Amino acid sequence: MVLPPYPRFKKAVRQLRKLPPLSEQGAVRSAIFLAMMGPKGVRSFTKSLLEIGDHLGTCPRCHNLSEVKELCWVCQEERPPVICVVEEIFDLLTVEEALPGRYRYHVLGGAISPMERIHPDQLTAHELPSRIEREGIEEVVIATGATTEGEATAQYLIELLQDLVPVRRMGRGVPIGGKVQQMDPLTIRYALQEK
Repeated sequence: MVLPPYPRFKKAVRQLRKLPPLSEQGAVRSAIFLAMMGPKGVRSFTKSLLEIGDHLGTCPRCHNLSEVKELCWVCQEERPPVICVVEEIFDLLTVEEALPGRYRYHVLGGAISPMERIHPDQLTAHELPSRIEREGIEEVVIATGATTEGEATAQYLIELLQDLVPVRRMGRGVPIGGKVQQMDPLTIRYALQEK
């Protein structure tokens, strides 16, 4: 997996990898694991977490993970004038791992969800029009999730940006190795409409 190039972040990831995967039961296992680390191990673990809080934040341009008040590693690189819009930082890392160096990014900080009372003004989408103009962006790729919330967010973004630059969606449909008989009707509909 692509990791942000910040030493404190990498150190915290190394510490967190020592923990078992977290779920309710996993949290209990983790608490037991921490207790078994002893005082020195717990102090080292805690220090890594505190350093993340003290020294890492979000990029003022794209909202990726960055050193506090600095541009992230992606925004510091020379990249094509194409922005890939994602819901969360982890989505950015996933796309970047698959297609390194292809996009600039914009992290929304979530997806529109009336049920959870998350509205467009609570996301960072309103920053995109000025960013597109300022950076000379030639295209926007929307890579939101294939959920009701992701679809609503994508539609909002299309309406917001379609008069500024070409906007396209990330492909949707049958995954590699997937069988049509195992797909739900909506996935099949999207896969066939995209072609």
